[in-house]
Amino acid sequence: MTKEHVIPLQLAAQDERSGLGGLEYNLSADNGALWSGWRSYTADAEAELPDAEGSYTVQVKFRDEAGNESTVYSADVTMDRTAPTASVQYSMTTPTKQSVTATLVQLSDNVSSADKLKVTNNNGELAKTFTSNGDFIFKLEDEAGNEAQIPAAVSWIYEENVEIVLSQDGNAIPAQSAAVTASVTNSSALPVDADMHYQWSQDPTPSPTGWKQASAGAYQVEGQIRTTIEKIADDPNAYRFTLTGGDGSWYLHIQAFDSDQAATVRSSRPFVLDNTPPAASLSYTPDTATGSPVTAYISFPESVTILQPEDGRAYHVFQENGTYEFKYSDAAGNIGTQTASVDWIDPGLPTVNVDYSTRDWTNQPVRVTVEVYGNPVRAISSVDIPVQMQATLLDRTTDSAGTVTSVVYEVRNNGTFYVNVAYPELERIDRVPVTVSNIDLIAPVGTLTYSTQDWTREDVTVSMTVYDSSGSYRITSAGGSPVHTFTENGQFTFTFTDAAGNSGEAVATVSNIDKTPPDGTVTYSSTQ
Repeated sequence: MTKEHVIPLQLAAQDERSGLGGLEYNLSADNGALWSGWRSYTADAEAELPDAEGSYTVQVKFRDEAGNESTVYSADVTMDRTAPTASVQYSMTTPTKQSVTATLVQLSDNVSSADKLKVTNNNGELAKTFTSNGDFIFKLEDEAGNEAQIPAAVSWIYEENVEIVLSQDGNAIPAQSAAVTASVTNSSALPVDADMHYQWSQDPTPSPTGWKQASAGAYQVEGQIRTTIEKIADDPNAYRFTLTGGDGSWYLHIQAFDSDQAATVRSSRPFVLDNTPPAASLSYTPDTATGSPVTAYISFPESVTILQPEDGRAYHVFQENGTYEFKYSDAAGNIGTQTASVDWIDPGLPTVNVDYSTRDWTNQPVRVTVEVYGNPVRAISSVDIPVQMQATLLDRTTDSAGTVTSVVYEVRNNGTFYVNVAYPELERIDRVPVTVSNIDLIAPVGTLTYSTQDWTREDVTVSMTVYDSSGSYRITSAGGSPVHTFTENGQFTFTFTDAAGNSGEAVATVSNIDKTPPDGTVTYSSTQ
């Protein structure tokens, strides 16, 4: 079977006397109606078929030098110049998000049977699967080599991407509540299911059974934790979720549905809630029976603002026995109080006046002035100072009789030293403790927490917490914020200073952001 007008022939003949050089052949390609005339023998010959399609008998006969003619040899040839036909059938023709398969059906040819037709591209397959809109040309060939190009085109596959947008994606700064507006959009024109489900949890992964349907005005109370929901008036697919109460990191999980009820879930980064008043501890100097004033110091394990005393001092001096209430607030606004109580001031005990160059936190040496006065006459007979306090005597005052009445020491480290007060008339010596506890030589330490350290195409948020022995610090970088958001890889240095003036820093490094789409090369096993 052929589609060509001129077809090649392979001839074979022999003669014992004439040999091949003396042979001739005569050829007919139209069932013997017309012969070509005698031609010198050659093994490679051509036959020219008639123009019309159909079945033909090609005939040939041979003649030797003596004029002897052979019998007629023949072969049947079918000339087919008509391409095959087929139709395309689609697995579905209505709008869909699924793949669509185009299949060649009703294969037909004027000569070849359907089972003899073959697809020369598409790996020989009659079916082509479209995962997105596009077109494809099937190449269908019959036994004669006639090729039909049959187009298939799909334009009804649509993409539907439901996106959940959060007005705030986490907050590393402690707060008493978290309020987030969640809105839903759809990339296709199909409507979004107005139903939205949510859950607040302390797990970054939502619980499969923890979903609750959002509805305007709804609220839920679990212990001290309260959730309220508001409908956004100008957006049918948006709600505002507020969580109050509770402590620690909380995550908001939102679930929305597309037109096929397929779920999309968005989980926020952590919101740090703090609804517990800050803790505080008290220390007293001196903390044993004394006839002198007593200083109460207050310290905190976190950064606070002291509201009382109004000048923000972290101490109170008791001139007499009594109580005093410190008042303070943390970064989240929680108010705490602590009452200092002193009942060991005894006016009958020797009076020693102790004065400090500062009672505030400091990283500098503190000057301590110890002075004795009153009747009966008393004198500072000696001072016992531990070596580790690194004290230096700066001044000493004596009266006309040579009695030491005051001393001034510069102290470089915290500790307690003792002043021995002598009463010559009473032949008695009292040992009076003097404590320095407001020297802080240790720099604060910052600890960094990353929103993720896995590869991500999203921004990375780094939050910092600071610990300091003074219990108070101030962040001096980025406007005082403990949070920095990286939109690209790089470094950021948090700087901070404690109440004593010691400075520290924490360097955040992010190298896991990748917002560049991958490059790809497609290689085809066949393009036919």
